[in-house]
Amino acid sequence: MHASMRPVFIRPLTESKRSQIGAGLRSSDAFVLRRCQMVLASSRGEHARAIAKQLGCNDQTVRNVIHDFNEEGMAVLKRGSSHPHQLRTAFSAEEWEALRALIHRSPCDFGFPTSLWTQERWAQVSFTLGFSPCSSSPVSGCV
Repeated sequence: MHASMRPVFIRPLTESKRSQIGAGLRSSDAFVLRRCQMVLASSRGEHARAIAKQLGCNDQTVRNVIHDFNEEGMAVLKRGSSHPHQLRTAFSAEEWEALRALIHRSPCDFGFPTSLWTQERWAQVSFTLGFSPCSSSPVSGCV
């Protein structure tokens, strides 16, 4: 375990929650079953790395489930509950096709002295062509 990582565990379970988790262990939905296994193992004091090894998944996945359970409770046992998003379409179908075609062209076509795309070059060209509202990539600060 990395020196800066402290073990994380779920908050104490009530009998009602323990019963719901027990029912989840009998679920035919593999997602629900795995989540219940993670939560129950954490309630027994097992570390995320040990749980992950036992279930054949990444230890960060287990830590995410534990954190989410501590914040959201039993809702994390349902598919899609961990990170509720609402995706917005940033590009029309035509713009998306134009962007896909763009990546198959060389950056040299747009005045860059290299044939390799970077995220920044892609952002600059996308901005110049009117596909993006700013000329820097999300990583470097496009807000």
